[in-house]
Amino acid sequence: MKIKSELYTHEIALLYRGIQLQLNECEKEIAQIRKKAQIDSVLMFWRRGFIYFEAAMKGQIILKLAIQLREIRDKLMQSEGIDEDMQPITFEKMLEKKHLQN
Repeated sequence: MKIKSELYTHEIALLYRGIQLQLNECEKEIAQIRKKAQIDSVLMFWRRGFIYFEAAMKGQIILKLAIQLREIRDKLMQSEGIDEDMQPITFEKMLEKKHLQN
């Protein structure tokens, strides 16, 4: 199911920024999981296999979320609108055009 909605460029920019912040949090969380697993595997060496298995499962869940977020981010960048000349333009091109003007 698709929803056709009109979003302003500043709203898309906010969505993009929110997705980027969440992706950064995913990266930090995976690093924390890895560090915790390394420490726990030294302290509880007899459970090393289970510790790494559990860390891998948590990491896999976060990775799936990150992949979905990246896909949404890419869709936002490719979403089309209309520029000042009433020509179709993608959000990515709008940002490039604005960056070149500044």
